[in-house]
Amino acid sequence: MFVRSVVAELAEHGIEIVTMNDLDETERQRVNEFFESQVFPVLTPLAVDPGHPFPYISNLSLSIAVQVHDPATGITRLARIKVPKSLPRWVPFGKENHFVPLEQVIGAHLDALFPGMEIRGFSAFRVTRYSDLELTDADEDDDLLAMIEEQVFQRRFAEVVRVEVDRDIPRELRDLILAEVWRISLRKCRI
Repeated sequence: MFVRSVVAELAEHGIEIVTMNDLDETERQRVNEFFESQVFPVLTPLAVDPGHPFPYISNLSLSIAVQVHDPATGITRLARIKVPKSLPRWVPFGKENHFVPLEQVIGAHLDALFPGMEIRGFSAFRVTRYSDLELTDADEDDDLLAMIEEQVFQRRFAEVVRVEVDRDIPRELRDLILAEVWRISLRKCRI
């Protein structure tokens, strides 16, 4: 509901958010050039397997989960790509005030990131970590400041309380993401 109302409101002001499928050949070529020159060099895909556990996901950072199948071994794995904050989230492609989300640009080029692999599905996702401050009585102002600083630092590693995924995510991929995110949260709680 929120997204639809925001997108509709933007459209009333001449700003359009479109998908990669909406682009014509010339527009797609511009996006491809942007990907090759600006995006590809800063991406670091991380595969999840017994030797490489699911990576830490920072609070509210946007990631892409990719279900990757290796035809040589027959093994399907989960991989994660962090959407870089150093790049614009909304990619212009030629038409004034028209943009494609960066995560869709990355998703359209997964074959460049996983050469020789079969992409079985992908989806953007984001986690929200518990971030309430729990202040106890502090004797001094310095104690209060130190307590707040410590809790703000600890937020980075707090328990995951929400996982957001794309609406059209394949069920199997959604289940893989949830299993990995909750496993990390549970492991953290046991320590």
